[in-house]
Amino acid sequence: MVDTHTASEKSTKKDRLRNLFKATRKTAKSLFIKYWFLLGLGLVIGLAWAFPDVGKANGTIQAQYTIKWGAVIVIFLLSGLGIDVRVMLKTILQWRMHLVIQLINFIVLPFLMYGIVLMFITANARIDSAVYKGWMIALSTSTTVSSNVVMTRNAKGNDSGALFNAAFGNVLGIFMCPALMSLFQQDPRVFPPGTPHGNPNYINVLRTLGFTVLLPLVVGQVIRYLFSEPVKKLAAKLRFPIINNLALLTLVWSVFCDGVASNAFNQMTAVDIVSIVFVDIFVYVFGCAMCLFVARAPWPSRFMAEPQWLSRWRFDRQDTVAIMYCGATKTVSMGIPLINVLYAESSYGVVGVLSLPLLLYHIIQLFIGNFQVQLLKNWIARNEKKETADIVDENEKHQVTTEQQEEDDPSSSGDPKCHHSFHDRKPLRRYNSRNCRAGSSSQADVTDPMATAFSSVAPSPMIFPFPTADPPLPASYIVPVQHEPKYHEWGNAKQESHEAAPTPVLRTVPSFESARSQLSGLDERRESSSTITGPPNVK
Repeated sequence: MVDTHTASEKSTKKDRLRNLFKATRKTAKSLFIKYWFLLGLGLVIGLAWAFPDVGKANGTIQAQYTIKWGAVIVIFLLSGLGIDVRVMLKTILQWRMHLVIQLINFIVLPFLMYGIVLMFITANARIDSAVYKGWMIALSTSTTVSSNVVMTRNAKGNDSGALFNAAFGNVLGIFMCPALMSLFQQDPRVFPPGTPHGNPNYINVLRTLGFTVLLPLVVGQVIRYLFSEPVKKLAAKLRFPIINNLALLTLVWSVFCDGVASNAFNQMTAVDIVSIVFVDIFVYVFGCAMCLFVARAPWPSRFMAEPQWLSRWRFDRQDTVAIMYCGATKTVSMGIPLINVLYAESSYGVVGVLSLPLLLYHIIQLFIGNFQVQLLKNWIARNEKKETADIVDENEKHQVTTEQQEEDDPSSSGDPKCHHSFHDRKPLRRYNSRNCRAGSSSQADVTDPMATAFSSVAPSPMIFPFPTADPPLPASYIVPVQHEPKYHEWGNAKQESHEAAPTPVLRTVPSFESARSQLSGLDERRESSSTITGPPNVK
């Protein structure tokens, strides 16, 4: 017994360990799939510190050509192949969303960082001037190429709008980034004399970026348009986004190899690194909040009426997610080539230092952006549930209203069984849809106040001429009339002819005042007549 109990305990422990190992492996696999780019970023930085001579310019692999040109061309060629032209054409009409994204990305955030840099300079902060330049370059770049689209899709946002703005922003960035840098470099406080300045030669910058960025992007779009299905299958088979990120990692590796080989990172202090991290976090969070505020446009509707133009301006939640991810993110694939072009005449170590704020900003936006995905996904799901519940409530209210109208006006139901005869010597009642569907001629729950008077009056056409001058009556006084029996004479031997009933028609019962006046006129005619015996008087 003891051996059996011990064996069962061992097997239970083995099962627990096996389940724990499976759960750990599953969790590690999911984390690796989600954050493999960040792990790869740490790996290439470590390799750059260990072997800087391999990836530096004029080094073992001649990185100034093989990577700084080859990797950039691969990145934007694959980006052009991965963007569906038809989706971009469908999304191009959403001009308000494109305008908000590009204004925040190219105007609000760069000038916000410009104000932060001037604040640090005025306060005489102990931060290296290269950090200020790196911040200005980082915030002057365009939005990311692929990560914002992926995060927007995972959050159930408008991924087609994010895709269009990723492509449009990078094409626009070829012209906007050099223009912004030329503007900021005119301030001697941010770019002091005697320090490395970027080459503001606009023609050279556009020519280099045109060959490495714009041309591969356009070629990829043309190939995707001409051979849509084969390219789509090839992209799914070869995993174009993964190849794109691997090329970006090699570009980062080469930049850090230049910085380590030239000892440029030795001048960076702990204060510089901490300042870069916290300022990048603040700018990214502020950019996200700015996008949400502009897209949703909150208004204190409890205290004052909301303007109509504001409700027309407000974006839905799916577009808001795309605006947030595209408006607040910055790209490394555009920033590093821009730095290489602007500072081509400076030392390669300067390029590494200037790239550090942009690299840390990219890491921060990936971390915070992946954390925001689930929050935004739940936000959109709650709105979808609310809209579904509102639609159900509206349908129920419409159904109740329709039934109430049928009860008040039986003629609207279209049921031929509702056409009962008013002249059947039964009390006048309000016909409802339930009586009509049942085809019942029993007395209704609610009886008209003149029913007793009408029930004892002989059904003669001359008694009720139904004058057209009477005012319109409520629906409950509109009763169906099937046919009127024809009486040949009044008296003790009256004969009723039951001929074929004509097509049912609707007659309107006169108002109370008209009915009373007609009844009183009937009494007077009966008193004056001695030959005709009419129906009994109504008292």
